[in-house]
Amino acid sequence: MLSWDVVKDFTVESPPTYALGRLPEVEERYTRHRNHINESKFYESIADYIIKDVIGDNEFVFVENEFPYKVEAGIKHYLLWISSEAQGKYNIESLIKNRPEIVNSSEFTYYRNFKNNASVFEVEHYHIFAKVK
Repeated sequence: MLSWDVVKDFTVESPPTYALGRLPEVEERYTRHRNHINESKFYESIADYIIKDVIGDNEFVFVENEFPYKVEAGIKHYLLWISSEAQGKYNIESLIKNRPEIVNSSEFTYYRNFKNNASVFEVEHYHIFAKVK
């Protein structure tokens, strides 16, 4: 399990250089979900699914991660997905820190994975971790 002391050091300037991992049951759900999307005739890829079904007509979407990394209790893992049309249009930190989930937390940090450490690099997105008050 990743503690807050570890997670808080991951930032835009210093994202993790290794896969953070998920609990086995979360990884299993994640794998089933990805396989279902890949076998679907509706999507060309995982990125296509994110663009069509997660972002949709929105410029950005902030959601709790359905498949969070294995972090200690008291830490929430969110994702911020950015549409291709909105890239460069917003201040990412402002989008994050003004969210009620973040305002109501005691601390937060965020980053974008390096390409070699991202499962969906084709769609701009950020991992946000918030310490619950």
